[in-house]
Amino acid sequence: MLITIDIYSSLPLLLVENMLSREVAERIFPIPEQGVRTSADNFAVRPALLLGEVYRMDQILGKYRVHGENNWENTQNLKILSREFYYVLEFFLNSKLQENGKEPIISFFDSMHAETYYKKFGENLDLLKLALRVLKWRKDAKTIRFFGHTTKLTAKKYLKNLKEYLRLRNKKN
Repeated sequence: MLITIDIYSSLPLLLVENMLSREVAERIFPIPEQGVRTSADNFAVRPALLLGEVYRMDQILGKYRVHGENNWENTQNLKILSREFYYVLEFFLNSKLQENGKEPIISFFDSMHAETYYKKFGENLDLLKLALRVLKWRKDAKTIRFFGHTTKLTAKKYLKNLKEYLRLRNKKN
């Protein structure tokens, strides 16, 4: 069954088991080694989503055994990958698009999928700026909900900071 997939949010479903046609693999490999400590599958699966067709099978063809240090998906500190990782991935994906005669359009940090990253590493305004950038390019129900949710989160953070500031100021007086 041929399916359409969002390049960022659908990825966990595709990393369980994946196969690439030789034609797609030759258009993707080699993949970067610098700046990639975990999640190397991203460099095979994501460009395959951009350059090939994706099919789904319900039949189980293999099993995955979690052992030692390969259980990174369930560790809190690695669920959000480093900024360097996303830059390397974004550059790789855009270069593969260009090599294959397509426009380089991938920008993780301008997508709503970067929300978790900005929540953890960004400033209060970064979330609001993200919401505005996303809304500029896409105006559908999902984006409007994202904009509302992100605006609400930013307002809550600012109110919390303002209350703390006023509390400290009143304490001094």
